[in-house]
Amino acid sequence: IADEEYNTLSRLLDNEDFKMVIVRMSAFFEEFLSVQCMMKLRDEKMEDIANKDLDLVEEMGHSDRIRLARLLRVLDAKQHGYLQRMASRRNEIAHTPWSSIDEEKEEDIRDAAIKTHDALYTLFDDLTIKTAVPG
Repeated sequence: IADEEYNTLSRLLDNEDFKMVIVRMSAFFEEFLSVQCMMKLRDEKMEDIANKDLDLVEEMGHSDRIRLARLLRVLDAKQHGYLQRMASRRNEIAHTPWSSIDEEKEEDIRDAAIKTHDALYTLFDDLTIKTAVPG
């Protein structure tokens, strides 16, 4: 699923559909970080996590989940910054008529989409290395 989503996002970037990239990446990261945080918490606790504790992560807002991922070292500081910026751009895109987004904001959305896409690639690369090398 992750590879498929990454390839779809890459095609959208190639087509310069930056707003859609932000919206899709935001939705993807929301679920991805939820799973990664739960796995990290389980590993730290060294036992299964109670459903009520899992619900806590699920009920978090996207920005809070990004912060939690940073605290648990799922994300590094640079990735955290890119994802927080992506979450902010996603909220702007979702609550602004697209026709009223000016050129400067379009450029900011473009930059956020490219940097967050790069962060996604790095995260997948890091996860591949971590799962391939016994810890």
